[in-house]
Amino acid sequence: MGGPDEGSLRLVDVYPHSLLVFGGDLGHAGHPAPADIVPQWMRSLEERAGAKDAAAITTRTTQQLLLQ
Repeated sequence: MGGPDEGSLRLVDVYPHSLLVFGGDLGHAGHPAPADIVPQWMRSLEERAGAKDAAAITTRTTQQLLLQ
């Protein structure tokens, strides 16, 4: 997931928020468990994208893609 200026969160600054969908390899060998990193990542996403866009990126957008 990278630090604040690399990885997935950097995409929030350069792509329209409506186009963003995130995934990851958390829980695999050599990666942190999702419960250890996702809350921190979500706070950072909210800081960069704003609460409304962060909620849309992580819920509505993902839901729409799963239902297609």
